[in-house]
Amino acid sequence: MDLRKPRYALPNAWEKAQRRLTLMGECLDGNTRRRMLSIGLGMGWRCLDVGGGSGSVAIWLAERVAPDGKVVVTDIDTRFLEPIRRPGLDVWRHDVVVDSLPEAEFDLVHTRSVLMHLPERETVMRRLVTALRPGGWLVVEESDFYPVEASADDPYRSGWLAANRGLEAAGMAPRWARELPSVLDHLGLVDIGAEADVAMFQGGSDMAQLMQLGLLQAGDLLPEDQRGVIHVAVAALENPKRWFPGTAVVAARGRRP
Repeated sequence: MDLRKPRYALPNAWEKAQRRLTLMGECLDGNTRRRMLSIGLGMGWRCLDVGGGSGSVAIWLAERVAPDGKVVVTDIDTRFLEPIRRPGLDVWRHDVVVDSLPEAEFDLVHTRSVLMHLPERETVMRRLVTALRPGGWLVVEESDFYPVEASADDPYRSGWLAANRGLEAAGMAPRWARELPSVLDHLGLVDIGAEADVAMFQGGSDMAQLMQLGLLQAGDLLPEDQRGVIHVAVAALENPKRWFPGTAVVAARGRRP
């Protein structure tokens, strides 16, 4: 199959990318905040948020660590981050695959829905660990598509199976997240913990809109004659009488000794 392979499969330059990233924050930030609070996040922490997207996590972090803490938020495309102005919040245009990070600098390093899209994810994980201070925490949240593959009905399931063909051709690993606890262990972290959240959502809801936009953006990676199943799935997500399983958000955390 002749699929186009962009450097990053879901670029911020897409016309509806900001809306997709905003919805992601609205749907996922609550659990992200809970996880960070569970490791003791507080005033004075130095934090790194890799692949900050719309900046919702970074803004919240800056508020939690103020007034003496610091947050660095990075993205390969910072168009949605640059307008943000918060004390103690720095925006870096940064490619985590090739650009270096300061060593032993941060009390918290966080990334969400980034590494699964990078073929170099294992190398990047080592780089993130190196950026932690001794005692610092790495929190990684990535999606795993097993709930959709195992329990969703057509046409929603068929839409994601097609979309993932395009994403996998671009380097995405839709089942890698379940390996995260083992990856953190192999990297030498301690106090490892992990969980998986799976939302059931109603057609027409914010989560349904997030899934629609994800399908449409991923569908652009497919040849034109293979996108019909994507549009059928997007239409199905409009129906408020139907409920759908989301992807699992696998979250793993570990502390650098």
